[in-house]
Amino acid sequence: MTIGWRLRCIGLLSALAVTLSSCMSVADQKPEASTVKSGLRTALGTISAITPGCREILSIYPETIDYPKHGQVSFEWKDVLVGPIKDGPRRACSGKRGGVSFVYYRSDPGFIGEDHVTLRLGSKITRISIKVVK
Repeated sequence: MTIGWRLRCIGLLSALAVTLSSCMSVADQKPEASTVKSGLRTALGTISAITPGCREILSIYPETIDYPKHGQVSFEWKDVLVGPIKDGPRRACSGKRGGVSFVYYRSDPGFIGEDHVTLRLGSKITRISIKVVK
């Protein structure tokens, strides 16, 4: 295998990766801030990837780049029915079933105060501020 052939293969694979990534839009319906009760497992939001025309709704797990200092974050995949969407490119998803990743947080027992988690999905980084109440 020559170096030129290897470079052509790398270029083709790179183009394919870019093409595939551009075929999918990432929808993240999570709040930037949440209030949760101390010690209770609480859903902060959901994350899914939707292909054009809503042919597929795929579950995607984000990378946790900054873990909470006073609790734990977890992800759970669920098969859900998409509710009504009136406008925008995702309206074709209304009434379809798809995989969604739910983002959960549970504070350490007895903790009351402020916490946060930072997630990365592709090039998007989201910091979620969490207010833990009694």
